Amino acid sequence: MLPPRRPGILSPAPVPSTSAAPPQRRTRKRAWFGCLPSHRLGRWPLCRPDARSLPVALDEASALWQHGRDTTRQHGVSGLYDIICYGTICQDRIIRIPRYPEAGDSVWIESDELRPGGEAVNSAIAWDRWGLSVLLLGTVLGRDDRAQWLLEELGNLAHVDASLLTASHRAETPYCLILATPDAERTMFGRYFREMQGQPVAHLPEARVFTLDPYCGENAARAARVARDRGMRVIAMDAVDRPDVASCAELVVTSYQEILRLVPDGDVRSFAARAARDLGRMLVLTLGAEGSEAYDMNGVLVHRQPAVTVPKDLVVDATGCGDVYRAGLVCGEAMGWPLPQSMAFASAAAACNLTAAGGGAGVRSLDETLEIAALGRLDRPE
Repeated sequence: MLPPRRPGILSPAPVPSTSAAPPQRRTRKRAWFGCLPSHRLGRWPLCRPDARSLPVALDEASALWQHGRDTTRQHGVSGLYDIICYGTICQDRIIRIPRYPEAGDSVWIESDELRPGGEAVNSAIAWDRWGLSVLLLGTVLGRDDRAQWLLEELGNLAHVDASLLTASHRAETPYCLILATPDAERTMFGRYFREMQGQPVAHLPEARVFTLDPYCGENAARAARVARDRGMRVIAMDAVDRPDVASCAELVVTSYQEILRLVPDGDVRSFAARAARDLGRMLVLTLGAEGSEAYDMNGVLVHRQPAVTVPKDLVVDATGCGDVYRAGLVCGEAMGWPLPQSMAFASAAAACNLTAAGGGAGVRSLDETLEIAALGRLDRPE
């Protein structure tokens, strides 16, 4: 049975304590893994790709990560999340087939698997793997078996707090049927996404970064405004056509597929540069096998990140690659990395995601992902 519906107003978290007393433990068993002391967190330095050696920068970032953990434990910080993520939460059913059938044809199913899905959940799975503490908000779930299953699955993520999600008798939990083929392409069939609503948010606890996708309607934009007004760094996903959301963000990340949806015959790079200029925001464009690019608020290309090379025989499913890339960018911001290093890490994370079925399923540990980012390729296991 689902818990009773919670009010949409979230109470602020207590002010972090810096006393010598041990931190108060949460009711749910959660480990707090901080990133950096707050004075180390600033806006992205717009360094050029040749400004420093990537392996050295990533080694330094890994050291800062460990320093952040030690500093956080020393001061006993509690009630502070690394990330608050607001967005789409659904159930994915992933069916792997050898090829997509033509009309009137049939194929055998190779595997059939249920996975927690949606942009917010796919990203949260990655953050959990890297040890970041996450508050998950967004889709109002139905009071149905899919919601019950989702809550149980989310409860298995040690660093993800899903306790403030809401459910309603008037809602249906969205679900997606995904047909995946060996070339990593997938065809999606969704239900209840058009009617999907996000939970209302009036207050937010303290966090280093707030990130969202805009698919939960007006309540998503309201949540972004609350986060901005609270002084959080906001990273928005797929918001090039949502100025109400993008205006709250410091960085917008979107994919070439999202831009092609808006301008089917257009030049995605030119559109991205124009969108960055019109929105007055930094914009990161993901280009699949062609890597990713960053544009400043004047629409000028400031960094081009090659994609991480993945052997074809390791590719399983592309579901959630964009969400995991976003997760990598947000991770970098939480740890204070310059944007080029965050993009390198995000590219490595997205490459790992290709190697398993379902969003976030292929994500590897922080150290492994840093190594892959430095190498620029994903090697076969020995």
